[in-house]
This record gives sequence, C-alpha cells and structure tokens, in this order.
Amino acid sequence: MMRKNLMTKQTGPKKQGGSTFLGMLFVGAALVFVAL
Repeated sequence: MMRKNLMTKQTGPKKQGGSTFLGMLFVGAALVFVAL
C-alpha cells in the first residue's frame, strides 16, 4: 500500500527531478525497515 502511494506520487510531479530520487530512496529505506 505504501509503495503504491509513493509510486503514484513519483509519476505525478515529473517536473521535480529530485522528488523522484527522494521517492526512490524513501522506498528503499521503507523496504529495509520492513526487512528488519
């Protein structure tokens, strides 16, 4: 559920290049947090 929301947020604001990068980092951090 969280990943889907992040993905939709990434595809939304394409003007902000940094936003997608931060989004990917956030997804990675979330995956690591869930793995732990």
